Amino acid sequence: MLKAPMIRTIDVFMLCALIAAATWTFKVKYDSERALERVAKLERQIQAEREAIDILNADWSLLNSPDRLQRLIDRHADELGLEPLKPERIISIDDVPMRTRPTETQEKRAFSDAISADTGAVTGSIEPDIAARSPGIASNTPERNTPERNTLERSDLPPLEPRQ
Repeated sequence: MLKAPMIRTIDVFMLCALIAAATWTFKVKYDSERALERVAKLERQIQAEREAIDILNADWSLLNSPDRLQRLIDRHADELGLEPLKPERIISIDDVPMRTRPTETQEKRAFSDAISADTGAVTGSIEPDIAARSPGIASNTPERNTPERNTLERSDLPPLEPRQ
């Protein structure tokens, strides 16, 4: 009588390893095919963008051609009130007056004016509905953003102790 061979533990382990290796190989192959498809799609998009850029450059050259611009100027000269540029109107950069630097007092005044000005601008850091519901968050609404609320009175400050 013939006995059926016994399945050993090592055979089961090797069979599982073979199935795992085949699955891993299939996954790697599938992922690489997807990556290649994505690369091909991006290359097609890049080529289409380059062609669009070439067309836009050609349009730009056509629109800015001196002959075309001169024809437009001649056609619409009465409406635009354009005059030919006189050579004496062209100056060098050295002829442009330099801006003077503001004094320290002017800088401090501009800075304090900018801080104290209530422009009503919303910065977007806190959503308005959250700011309205939270009493601890200041908002740009007049009832919450008043000078009385945002400044400290002298009585609120602790007394200064002299240095020794």
